[in-house]
Amino acid sequence: MRPIHFSIHIIKLNIFTLLFLIAMVLTTQLYAGELREETLIPPIPASQYKAPYHENKTDQKTHTVIIDGRHRTYQAYLPPNAAPGLRPAIVVLHGANRSGASVVERWKSVANMYGIILIGPDGTNNGWDFKIDNGDYMMDILIDAHKNYPIDPTRTYLFGHSAGGIFANYISIELSNIFAATAIHAGRFASSHDTKLVKKAKRKIPIIYINGTDDKGFPITKLRETAQAFSSNGHEIELKILQGHNHWYYTLADYINLLAWDFMKQHTLPASSSVQ
Repeated sequence: MRPIHFSIHIIKLNIFTLLFLIAMVLTTQLYAGELREETLIPPIPASQYKAPYHENKTDQKTHTVIIDGRHRTYQAYLPPNAAPGLRPAIVVLHGANRSGASVVERWKSVANMYGIILIGPDGTNNGWDFKIDNGDYMMDILIDAHKNYPIDPTRTYLFGHSAGGIFANYISIELSNIFAATAIHAGRFASSHDTKLVKKAKRKIPIIYINGTDDKGFPITKLRETAQAFSSNGHEIELKILQGHNHWYYTLADYINLLAWDFMKQHTLPASSSVQ
């Protein structure tokens, strides 16, 4: 009878193991599709924000690339004390009526701390034209940047503010296998109908959204709709809600950028990734 009892114990153990594994898989899937929210109090109140902001290209280099017969430019910044070898890079997308220099300048302090290469494309007419400034345009900029800087293709990230944040949602879908992760400040889908585009992403790209409670142009309810579209499709999504913060990025940039980097740096692409 002993062999029979032993077999029964083995069967019970296998069933327990199977149920445990199923539970683990379900838990992982739920976590991957979970929209994680956190409300934070910024270190600087909105009453102390300083405006206007004037762009400053100090220490930046302007590059020109001919794309579809057009002379296109982007700003780049390589930290002077960056360690040798391949470095992480962030493509930063500017807001309306700005240029790449504005976001590159505001990211420099964080870039200096972590040795991050910054690439700031200039959108069409100081904005973003979805027909011209598309994924192909971003790839052409990245290919040229790789020729000029020691960019690690497994640690290339995307950041967007305002109009650049809106645009970053679409680029994250189109180039989900190029960017390891995305961070967006004050940016959602331009239309609720566009949430269905999330299914076109080739990879479940992780995204962090950072938004103020007092941003009238980008209310939390609308932003949550975009974030939920990604999370319900299995993307790792975080939403940082900044209490009392409005749309103004430039005074609070260091704080916002650190939140973005703390999230993005946790993610990498496979070692086989490359930009060609």
